[in-house]
Amino acid sequence: MDLHQNYRPETAAPSAQNYGEFEPCKELRPYIRCFWEAADDPRLVTPDTCADILFLIDHAAGQVESWFCGVNDRPFFSQPEKRRQQVSLFAIRFYAWSAVFFADDSLRGTRNGFFNARQHFFTLCRKLPPKLLQAASMAERIRAAEECLIAVLCPGQGSPIVQNAVLTLLKSRGAFSIDSLAGAVFVSRRQLERLFREQLGLSPKRLASLVRYQYLWNEILSARDFCVQDAVNRYGYADQAHLLHDFKRFHSLSVVQARQHAVSNVAFLQENSPSFCYNKKKKQEREDIGQ
Repeated sequence: MDLHQNYRPETAAPSAQNYGEFEPCKELRPYIRCFWEAADDPRLVTPDTCADILFLIDHAAGQVESWFCGVNDRPFFSQPEKRRQQVSLFAIRFYAWSAVFFADDSLRGTRNGFFNARQHFFTLCRKLPPKLLQAASMAERIRAAEECLIAVLCPGQGSPIVQNAVLTLLKSRGAFSIDSLAGAVFVSRRQLERLFREQLGLSPKRLASLVRYQYLWNEILSARDFCVQDAVNRYGYADQAHLLHDFKRFHSLSVVQARQHAVSNVAFLQENSPSFCYNKKKKQEREDIGQ
């Protein structure tokens, strides 16, 4: 399970205020993207090829609600209800292909869904909440979560076919046809799609599109000088229009708007925000970027 080593999906605003990510222990890094906490502020949520379990900890009442968010393939604007002062949020973010190792039930039908987490993660949601109530800090919650996750981890639940297919997609940065992918792991397309829906909740074609979007988004966030035309070639898009349309479909914002949104609350990034390069022959596409 080394799929995580060269792939780090990001949210729409990974450095936003009132949001924090925390790396898991070494043993869980192949499975857990991060632990996180956030204030109940409205925020843009974009597809990050991950699934989450959210724990709402009501310290006054001594109760914990647990909710499972399946892998999203479309952006949305989160409008959480205002939490009482005594209620805190603690969340676990799984890679799309690793949630199955902790689940008690198939993840079929969970795409874009929001469920009571006990429906798919009964054992984890029985073990962890009492420990979260006792934890007095984020560090203690993380230690409790790691202990429970390691206890319920079942590597044998993941299909080697799915894991090999995911590795192939990541190596190609999502630019891989599904027929070729099925051939690469020696199964029929129909069987590959069935396995993906059982273990990830979405199709291999959709995961490929999301992986490519995430690699593109990572480059937009990190590149000092981002050139759209270079990215077209690097990620296998037909042309600039295809890249820009595909990005906005998953992000709801143009490339420039997305970068501005990501760094709007981070002063040192604003001072060093990258420049953007476009093909001057594509006047209409250039105008579309600035919309």
